[in-house]
Amino acid sequence: MNKVKQILQWYTEGVSKLMISRKAGVSRNSVKSYIRQFIAMDKSLEEILSLRDSDLEKLFLSKPVKEPDHRYKELVSCFPEVDKALKKKGNTLHKLWKDYLKKNPEGFKHTQFHEHYRQWSKRTNATMHVDHKAGDKMYVDYAGEKLQIIDPDTGECPSRPSARTWSWSAPV
Repeated sequence: MNKVKQILQWYTEGVSKLMISRKAGVSRNSVKSYIRQFIAMDKSLEEILSLRDSDLEKLFLSKPVKEPDHRYKELVSCFPEVDKALKKKGNTLHKLWKDYLKKNPEGFKHTQFHEHYRQWSKRTNATMHVDHKAGDKMYVDYAGEKLQIIDPDTGECPSRPSARTWSWSAPV
């Protein structure tokens, strides 16, 4: 905590933030953060210097607990429906975000929607890790559109497989 006191003292003496960060051995962002908090407190340097380390720690290092805003609460309440809709064929998270934005024009934008959904799904969805020997079994994911087989000779894409045997070989 002596470092914080020293940083604030240098700041009040007019030393640049870059020089303070070099002298104190902390990042410029940390220096900026301490200075921003000091200005917001509206206390004099003498008051800060007279504080005990434990009190100073509470002032500068404890992060305020923010109450989630109504937009976030509204967003999280939509996630069970989004999760259910994602299991349906043809739905993507991007498409569901567009639907959310139509209903909530002041809602979260694309990146934040995806990030909040990812955080929410980590907490709620259970996943299972499957241990297996490599090459022992094959797992097939049937999600998405059905695979179409194209006849390499004619270029046709028959709707139903004919009596002809279809084969696929990996490129060498």
